[in-house]
Amino acid sequence: MFDAAVFSCSVGLRKPDPRIYHLALDELGVDPGEAIFVGDGANDELAGAERVGMRAVLIHREGEEPQWDEVRDWQGPRITEIPQVLSHLGG
Repeated sequence: MFDAAVFSCSVGLRKPDPRIYHLALDELGVDPGEAIFVGDGANDELAGAERVGMRAVLIHREGEEPQWDEVRDWQGPRITEIPQVLSHLGG
């Protein structure tokens, strides 16, 4: 179901280390500006994705605030279900 999977336990890197994002981008063969990172915002992962040039989208449960204090005031796009990421493709 996935074109690439990069696991921190396998590559010895953790978000927001820019190298882990670049590994995923390299495996997909895309530039950062062509990619969207979707995450729950833990460990500065959304800002880390933006720092390497990716678009970042916060995902959290519908009707609930995000789990992590650091992203409760996230000003970027938000979704509550993975299929909603499709509305962020393109542009």
